[in-house]
Amino acid sequence: MSEEITFNQEYISYKPKKQKVFPVQEQDWKKIKDMISRCEKSERRSYKDISLVLLGGSISAILSLVALYNITNVASWIMNSNWIILICSLLIGIGFFYLDKQQNELQTLDIKQITEEMNYIEQKYDLTDKDQDAS
Repeated sequence: MSEEITFNQEYISYKPKKQKVFPVQEQDWKKIKDMISRCEKSERRSYKDISLVLLGGSISAILSLVALYNITNVASWIMNSNWIILICSLLIGIGFFYLDKQQNELQTLDIKQITEEMNYIEQKYDLTDKDQDAS
């Protein structure tokens, strides 16, 4: 058997491009990393606020229905409108609450991915203080 390998096609081999690197001081790197980890805590959660307002409206509708069932001469449209308010505000409020939960999970995941990537970049470098040892 022959030890040579022959190709039927010509292959083009690409050369890697030179990379440009931004030198970042270690204190700036740590500052950026801390800012990213704090993003999760300072996030304004408007979907949760909307859901709480809607759930509050549904509680109000429940209380109105309880009070209206004790009254004998109530127009049917009043009862129907309270039921509609109760059902709609409850369903939409639960929907916004679920949407807030999903958004919070995605933001937490994104922050974790960024910090993991920064940790991976840190592992590429020798972070021991050789300059201080030489002094």
